[in-house]
Amino acid sequence: MPLSGLIIVALLLLAGCAASAPHEQHAITLQDGDEVEIVSAGARYFTFTLDSPANVVLESHTHAGQQTQVIPNARLLDAEGNQVARDWDGGRGHNFRLEQQLEPGVWFLHVMNPFACNGEQRCSDLDYRYRVSLDVSPD
Repeated sequence: MPLSGLIIVALLLLAGCAASAPHEQHAITLQDGDEVEIVSAGARYFTFTLDSPANVVLESHTHAGQQTQVIPNARLLDAEGNQVARDWDGGRGHNFRLEQQLEPGVWFLHVMNPFACNGEQRCSDLDYRYRVSLDVSPD
């Protein structure tokens, strides 16, 4: 195979690796009743699996006094990465709250803090702690 052919094959392989969705690669697994604490700025992906139809509640919980720097928002994604629902502040104190009736399958939650590190302070000086919870009620 000529060198140009090898380069094309290598680029296609790299593109295939890069095309893997980040929500599948780095997702934190959630189970019913879980509450996971996040301690740093940046976007996070979570995943959970439903074996049967269920009512699902996904919420963020910030600590007192953090309402100006920690404002988590979320998008609920299906297994293909399509947005099913989103919420910016439907919960208490600038937290998200998603309540959805969902079918069986693999689901993803993409959580972002849009105001992280936008000030004069260094990111490491700020406390970005919040918790994400999952509660599942059978249909």
